[in-house]
Parts: sequence; structure tokens; C-alpha cells
Amino acid sequence: MARTAVTIGFSVPPELAAEVERLAQEEGRSRSALFRDMLRSYREQAELRVLEDLAECGTSRSAARGGPGSVRSARVETERVAVTLPASLVVEVDRIAAESGLTRSALIREASASYVAVRMEQNRKRTLLEATGDLLAFLEQIKGAPALDDRPTLEILRELRGPLDSDLRGDEE
Repeated sequence: MARTAVTIGFSVPPELAAEVERLAQEEGRSRSALFRDMLRSYREQAELRVLEDLAECGTSRSAARGGPGSVRSARVETERVAVTLPASLVVEVDRIAAESGLTRSALIREASASYVAVRMEQNRKRTLLEATGDLLAFLEQIKGAPALDDRPTLEILRELRGPLDSDLRGDEE
């Protein structure tokens, strides 16, 4: 059976190593599983930071210019885009922008970033829902299958995973 995982090594301060070990034991999980979840969480946070940067871009005239007291000192790279909107929508956009103290462009940037964030979240949820559906369908499919081995499931899984499961048995590096 081909390996489906790669072992990597890296150094962390002793306090962090102790914290990782404590969390893994507390949650009854391997360090590898904990780090996989940390990486997933980091990726999600990175996506959120990109969206926050988009939303912050031009949210106030001072911040957009990187002026005194601005939240952002570095400018976010922007690109000019021309869009055609119904006149009534432009009137509403201008009204809301004026009420908010924003420029038309800043308001449209915020609205666009918000829309993109919502769509990304919808796509993430849809992907998760599809994966859950696939898993449930697979479990239904194997539910009625006869047991071919009367050993405990964990023992069978360890045999199939081989060295990948050594961290669960406690013989890690």
C-alpha cells in the first residue's frame, strides 16, 4: 500500500512542544492530527486576512492615504475597474457613501469584499456539506457489508497504516 502521508520534522521551543503535547493528550489526538488542524486553521485565517485587507482598503480617506492615525500604513495594490450600474443604484451608493463618510470607490470596495467573503464562506460550507454527504453515502454502502475480520477495528487500521500510526502507539521520534 502506498504511503499517503509524508513525515516532516521541525524545531519548536520546549514550552511550545510541551503545550502541543498537553493539547494532544487533552484532546486524545496525535500531534500529527493537531498540527494538521493548526495548518487548516492557519489557512482559513490567511484567507480572512486577505478579505480584511480588501475591506480596509480605502475605508476612510485618512487610512487610504496612510495618513496620521490610519489603521493601515502600507497601501494595498488596487486596480481600476469600470462597471456600469443603473442610475438609481448609483444614487443609493452615493447616498450611503455620504452617510458613511466614504468615497464611492471605498464603499464599492467594501461591498465587493463583503460579497466575496460571503461567497467564499458559502463555497466552503458547500464543499464541507458535499464531503459530509459523500462520507455518509460511503458509510451507508459499507454498513451492510459482512465483517471479514473479527479483530478490533483499531488493530486493523494500525496494520493498514503501518508506520504512519506509530504516533498513536507512543513510539514517536
